[in-house]
Amino acid sequence: MLEIRRMLSASGTPDGTGGQNDGGQGDVDTLVDDARQAAEDAAADLQAAEDAARQALEGPGGIREHLENALSNAAATYQATETAVRATLDTNLERISDDLQNDL
Repeated sequence: MLEIRRMLSASGTPDGTGGQNDGGQGDVDTLVDDARQAAEDAAADLQAAEDAARQALEGPGGIREHLENALSNAAATYQATETAVRATLDTNLERISDDLQNDL
């Protein structure tokens, strides 16, 4: 309340009326309206930031899509590597088995 009185007195007259005889109510209404508008603007900015973050995460080419693609590529690489290792092991086991058969 003290801060509001200081703001009102800064408006040009000791009671903050700016020359009007409304007891400073006009200045208070203006301050309230300005505060309300600032709060609405801040809420709109917050919503815009939330929308941008959601788009960056979930939108086309977003973070989620990149992560899903990376995981899919990693799974495909793992599968291809596993298949190649199994084939190499099978070949080596067959060769060892053949060598053992020949030695007997």
